[in-house]
Amino acid sequence: MGTHEGPCIEVNLNDRLDYFGTAVNLTARLEGQSRGGDIVISKSLAADPGVAALLECHALSERSAELRGFGAAVPFLRIDRSAGVPVVAGR
Repeated sequence: MGTHEGPCIEVNLNDRLDYFGTAVNLTARLEGQSRGGDIVISKSLAADPGVAALLECHALSERSAELRGFGAAVPFLRIDRSAGVPVVAGR
C-alpha cells in the first residue's frame, strides 16, 4: 500500500470517477515501492501533525527512490506490518 496527499483533478468518465494529477501519480509510484505486508508513506504526509501522531507507535524506516516522472529521488517512510505492530485507525 502506498499513501500520499495533495490536490488532484476529479472527472467523470464512462459513469466512473477518475482522478489525475501529480499527487495521484506519486501515490501510485509509492505503492510500487511496497514489498507486501508494509505501508509506504510519503514524507509530506507523514509530516502532517495528525498522521505523525498515529505513526508514533510504529517502527519506521526511511527510504528514497527514483520514481518515474519525478526528477529527483523521492523520500518516503515504510511501516513494516510484519513486525506485529497493528495499524491504528484512530485514537
